[in-house]
Amino acid sequence: MIDPHATPTAGNDLPPLVLTLQVEAPAERAFDYFVRDWGVWWPRHSHSVCQADAQSVSLEAHVGGRLLEQGADGTTHCWGTVERYDPPRSLRFTWHPGGVADRALWVEVSFAANAKGTLVTLVQGGWAVLQDRAAPARAGYEQGWGIVLMQVFAGYCKDREVRS
Repeated sequence: MIDPHATPTAGNDLPPLVLTLQVEAPAERAFDYFVRDWGVWWPRHSHSVCQADAQSVSLEAHVGGRLLEQGADGTTHCWGTVERYDPPRSLRFTWHPGGVADRALWVEVSFAANAKGTLVTLVQGGWAVLQDRAAPARAGYEQGWGIVLMQVFAGYCKDREVRS
């Protein structure tokens, strides 16, 4: 596992972005909500390549699976590829929505059961591939994941648990 608190050395990239979220769902359900329901909860009209013209997003739940967006015009955009799939503990994928795979970041999401439900931790790194765009990209992703994970996914988990 990547140490999200490691300090980069000279010539290395920025430290990974780390966000944590407590949800009141068991780890198995929180993992399922994140992976299986990706296309339901993901805010595709605001956080996608096609924006308002995004018809769907999906996550193929296996190593080698893709994160995909389907546009209204039929175009398909690959956002990344699943590198590790370890339910209900973690998921790791490359991340390059609107970009090319050889300039991909990585995202790792872990799910740790605790007395209150599950601590969800998202760690994103690999900023060096973005060169001079690394710092603004990291700042943008901090804001974006703040909305997508901390607000949208958190709300989805809460709604699902209320119905359970």
